Amino acid sequence: MSHNGEKDNRDGMQVVASALSMARDVVVLAAVYLYFAGFMYKYYYYESFHIKSALDTVSSYVAFVYSYTVFWENLTELIIATLGGLALMCVVILLTRSHSETRRVAIGGSAVILAVLAFPVINRWAWQAAVGDAADTRRTAALGNDTARLCRIFVPLEGMFHLDWASA
Repeated sequence: MSHNGEKDNRDGMQVVASALSMARDVVVLAAVYLYFAGFMYKYYYYESFHIKSALDTVSSYVAFVYSYTVFWENLTELIIATLGGLALMCVVILLTRSHSETRRVAIGGSAVILAVLAFPVINRWAWQAAVGDAADTRRTAALGNDTARLCRIFVPLEGMFHLDWASA
């Protein structure tokens, strides 16, 4: 009886270890996508104002903050792309259901292809979000609203120039 209990416990631990390993891989991939989205957003936003040196001091937390804008402004496309990727994976699983070795290779290959194809899609979303926000900043500045213009342009640069807003 204790032998079966130990085997069941070992099987349970393997399932937990496998789930944790998968969760780790998903979190790492999500972090890479978030950083990439934020970095590209910042690049395109400042490029639209012809500011090239703004990327010299990109901190990781700023890139993660900017990624929120990219994904929020493209939420519908994000949902469609996610559902499309899941549908593709389901089709691959159904087509290879009788061949376990082929299934493993097909799922792995499809996952790699989808992961790589996500980069140009995220890059495009970052460009769209940044160009739209830059246009909004220009419109606000053209209306003479200096406070909004300064907050949009200089607050993200605060860390780069060590601006002290309290003494201003």
